[in-house]
Amino acid sequence: QRKQHRTMTLSLFRNDFGRLFDDMESALDFPSAGGKGGGRQSTMALDLAENEKEYIVKADIPGVAKEDIVIDIKDNLLTLKAERKSATETKGDHYHFVERSYGAVSRSLRMPETADLTSCKAKLNDGVLQITIDKREPPVNTKRILIE
Repeated sequence: QRKQHRTMTLSLFRNDFGRLFDDMESALDFPSAGGKGGGRQSTMALDLAENEKEYIVKADIPGVAKEDIVIDIKDNLLTLKAERKSATETKGDHYHFVERSYGAVSRSLRMPETADLTSCKAKLNDGVLQITIDKREPPVNTKRILIE
């Protein structure tokens, strides 16, 4: 019985210790894409949708000011970069715990040939960045080679 009690105590200790490290990790990064908070996440959650006229990219970037977001396009690659900056500490404040995370995150997405990347528009509303990209006819760049 003593061995069984020791094994059970060790198991409880491992569970509590594991939760402690999970909580510490989740406080260091952006929330996980799963939405439950917790788990390290070095990328932002994205949605890509389309309708008849356009592609719509949505990215969850809570707590990031629009001045701290960069959207780049190069060679049909759409790259989003965001940085949540650390708040300045106020002297004399005594924190009981700190859960808000700070840091940079980026995500790149290869866009289809039918995306007109000269027509991008972006809006940030309630922590969701929405980028709309008009559609165009696919470019004709096939060259047929005749056999001699």
